[in-house]
Amino acid sequence: MNEQSPYIPTFVDRGGSQSDLRRFNERVVLSALRRYPGLFNAELSRRTGLAAQTISVILRSLEEQRLIRRGEVLRGRRGQPATPIYLNPQGAYAFGCSLGWRQFDLVLCDLEGKIVVEESWQYAFPDPDEMLEQIVQSVDRFLDRLPSKARNRALRFGLALPSVGVGEEGVKGVPEEVAAAWRAHDAADALSLRLGMPVREIGDGAAACGAENRQIMAAHCADFGYLHLGHTLSGGVVLGGRLFTGRDGKAPDLGAMVICTRDGPHARATDVAGSGELEAQLGAAGVEVPLSIGRDWEWQNAGVALENWIEDAGHALAQVVHNVQSVLDCGTFVIDGTLPASLIKAVIAQTEVAMVDHPAPPGGPVRLIQGQLGASAAAMGAADLVLFETFFAYDPQG
Repeated sequence: MNEQSPYIPTFVDRGGSQSDLRRFNERVVLSALRRYPGLFNAELSRRTGLAAQTISVILRSLEEQRLIRRGEVLRGRRGQPATPIYLNPQGAYAFGCSLGWRQFDLVLCDLEGKIVVEESWQYAFPDPDEMLEQIVQSVDRFLDRLPSKARNRALRFGLALPSVGVGEEGVKGVPEEVAAAWRAHDAADALSLRLGMPVREIGDGAAACGAENRQIMAAHCADFGYLHLGHTLSGGVVLGGRLFTGRDGKAPDLGAMVICTRDGPHARATDVAGSGELEAQLGAAGVEVPLSIGRDWEWQNAGVALENWIEDAGHALAQVVHNVQSVLDCGTFVIDGTLPASLIKAVIAQTEVAMVDHPAPPGGPVRLIQGQLGASAAAMGAADLVLFETFFAYDPQG
């Protein structure tokens, strides 16, 4: 009797060919230049651990691919004249799109991660087919803005999407028929077919977290949590300088974490701290709110309903921060979103007040800071993610 042997995972990495090693070393060099622009050959060798001869070969290859550029030769220094090396911004481009429940943001970023073109607008709730058609039209307009020789270098697309909820949970304030339409629609595949380019899907909070990683890295902070206050609450985690993307590559949904409300019942954090709940509370109080509570909303005179939401949100965020810190020991949390910057500042202050009532997490006190990118963060992060995974995927810390 022949019995089939059970599958036993080995957890051993597969070997690679010589060309695989060359491509990996190219990514190492590009990563070093991404973080430390203007390095010389000798400095590249020291930071990457690659031999000087190997560096020279790799730089020639990257220059042929137009992924790097050389600066002016620096003379008058001790030793041989040196030439600084930089990424070539026009070497590659990526689209990043944040398709939220209330706002759409599309950016085209160059290889350095800088925005070349951007577009955004607000709506009630998006229809899948209409929004995908709008994205295709916007991409065509963006490509027309590039020189003809550069258009074939914009062949990557990152798509940041919010949670659509499952079953009875749904999404706060979103009509169930709209959420169901998005659950039944594979936006990434449909968009990939329309655009003729690969589309990388990720959660909007994780995408925003990845974008913020570029900003906070200058402060030598390699581990942090991130919370994104939009219509829903979402977030991400960076560990060792790298965005944690989870089992399916879309990253965990911190907004789905169960918390205890100020009134006692349990709820998802997103149902308490998202602006969908804020809209509901303001509407119940008879306060007129704009179509989308965006960065320009004048919130200071919104009354008691807003004050209550700020306290509720701070109470919820304090629990999310405490729980994530207890498991991952991040030490720092960045809070940002599509809401007005001054309102996010008020929520952060209330979160700090609420955290006083929590036991000290194992890793010690947590630092809360406000993000720098606001409503553009998720779209920028989606573009940066596909660039990173295509050209870098490694971040030398030395």
